[in-house]
Amino acid sequence: MAYKVVDLFAGGLSLGFMQTGKFEIVAAAENNPGARKTYKRNHKLTRLYPDVRTIDYRELEESCGKIDVVIGGPPCQGFSNANRQHTTIISMNNRLVKEYVRAVRELEPEAFVMENVPGLVRLFNGQVKCGYAQI
Repeated sequence: MAYKVVDLFAGGLSLGFMQTGKFEIVAAAENNPGARKTYKRNHKLTRLYPDVRTIDYRELEESCGKIDVVIGGPPCQGFSNANRQHTTIISMNNRLVKEYVRAVRELEPEAFVMENVPGLVRLFNGQVKCGYAQI
C-alpha cells in the first residue's frame, strides 16, 4: 500500500517521494502556469489545484481518502536573509506559509515535510518554530 500524499507548491519534492515507490501523489497545488504544465506532464493522474488558498480539504479527503503525508515548499522570500525588500508580493508569499499550516491542521496527516529557509524558524523570536511544534 502506498502512502497518499498532497504536494503543495508543487515542485521537486514529489518526484523524490514517487521514486521510492512507497508514496502516491493524489493531489497538488501550483499557481505558476509553466510549473503547472510541467507538473501535469510528470504527474498524469494527480488532481492539480490552481490556488492553494481555495482547496477544500474535506472534499479532497472525501474523494481521495485519508491523506497520509503533506509535502511542499511555500515561497520563502519574506523569510530569507537575502530579502531586504518589503513588497506586497513578498507579504503575499509569507501568507502562503499559513496556507501550508492550514492544510496540515485540516488534513491531520501522519507526517509533513516543509522545505523552507532557516530564517523561518527564527522569525518573531522563535514563535514560528514553536507554532510548528504545536501542529
